[in-house]
Amino acid sequence: MILKIAFLLPGSLIWIFSFALFGNVHAQSVSSKQSTARPVLDCEAFRTGKFLDITADGDTILINRRNKTQIEKIGYLTYILKITWEGPCQYTLVPVSRKLQGKKIDVLERIYTSIIFETGDGYYKCRTSVDGFDRTLEFTIFTRKD
Repeated sequence: MILKIAFLLPGSLIWIFSFALFGNVHAQSVSSKQSTARPVLDCEAFRTGKFLDITADGDTILINRRNKTQIEKIGYLTYILKITWEGPCQYTLVPVSRKLQGKKIDVLERIYTSIIFETGDGYYKCRTSVDGFDRTLEFTIFTRKD
């Protein structure tokens, strides 16, 4: 039907007719893409420093992050992990060693991948997956001032 009408209209009217039909659809498509775009996160402040995480059981995990090392302490357990930033807001953690009351114990050989999806004043939220498991956990990590 549109093709039959187009053959009957002069060139300038074909352009106006086409714009009226398809231009509005394109404008709506572009505006809807812009409204669903995610804001760019600034995760630079979380690459190094002191942080804490509170577990579901109410335990506090103290985190010290510097260069390529992250140290996590929860009670008498200490983890040393290698941290690699894969992108502006994505990092992986690989356990290097762990100690319980100062004695070395076996390390679970897993790769933890975290993607930061929200940042705020003194915290960030991330989704963490573990290599070999098809489950993702969500954490809120807070900055420490000590």
